[in-house]
Formats: sequence, structure tokens, C-alpha cells
Amino acid sequence: MLTILLYVLVIVVVGAALFFVASVVFGRGEALAPIQPEPPRRFCPRRT
Repeated sequence: MLTILLYVLVIVVVGAALFFVASVVFGRGEALAPIQPEPPRRFCPRRT
């Protein structure tokens, strides 16, 4: 039972470390303006 607990703990620590490294390297992304709502389409466009 201790082996399973240790395995899960190591997986969690490695996952957290990878997440932290990725967030530092790639950042949080650029802030984008909210998408403007489009009017709902009432028909499908024609195929050409």
C-alpha cells in the first residue's frame, strides 16, 4: 500500500512541476478583448 501511495505522490509532484515550468515558460497568454456577439443565423448559407 505504501508503494502505491508513494507512486501517486511522485506522479502528482512531477505533474505540478511540469505545470509550473510550462506556466513560467509560456506565460498566461495575451489578454484578448471579449468576442462581440453576432446576430443569430436563421438559415444555413448556400453551398457554392
